[in-house]
Amino acid sequence: MTQRAQTVQPRRGAGARAGEADRETLSVREAAEHLGVSERRVRALIAEGRLAAQKLGGRWAVDQRGIGRRVQARPAAVRPLSARSAAVLERRLQALLEQDEDVDWREGVSAVEAHRTERRLRRLLEAEQPSPLLRAWVAHQFAPVDIFWAPLEVLDRADLPLSGTSLPEAGLARDGTVEVQWSDPIPVQWRREPDGEHPVRMEVHRRARLAGRATALMSLACHAGPREDAALARLLREWG
Repeated sequence: MTQRAQTVQPRRGAGARAGEADRETLSVREAAEHLGVSERRVRALIAEGRLAAQKLGGRWAVDQRGIGRRVQARPAAVRPLSARSAAVLERRLQALLEQDEDVDWREGVSAVEAHRTERRLRRLLEAEQPSPLLRAWVAHQFAPVDIFWAPLEVLDRADLPLSGTSLPEAGLARDGTVEVQWSDPIPVQWRREPDGEHPVRMEVHRRARLAGRATALMSLACHAGPREDAALARLLREWG
């Protein structure tokens, strides 16, 4: 009991005088409430060494400063964009990446929509890790793909609208797989099942229109992984 009293300051209302400093540790239950997780998860974080704590009197005393750092580092909740908002952001991003003054991304866009889109773009460009943010916004619009199988000759086509991990600039090419944006009818030479004459896996994002680099980056954002996230951040810096 003496050790506990010396190590953990009493909480206010439980023996502490008004104006006295708050204690520096929290119980497992309190830590769980601060982090919005279960008590079991808090104990797991302690066991993994990811949350500073010490056992006093048979109970864990969690370092309050560690809790504060985790709360501050936790990304704010990001809501998926509607189909319209995602399309407007795509057009705005395309105008930036292509540096094309003829691209009028504001056409048919209200002043409120334009303001929100500009704010989202600034947030994206200022983010240290832009890929998770973009993924949360648009993955539900871009992630679904149709799978087809094509002849080897498809790899020789220079007009394929490569996208996502197949962007040459991304350096993430997957052997035997090609990711594309596609707005035309599917070629009759492509099949739904692979065979000896159709060994190339085509991951097809069906789009009503193709918007170049912006569309390609949004598709890349749908691939969660350290290499993919790093490639997107690099391309956004280089192209933006």
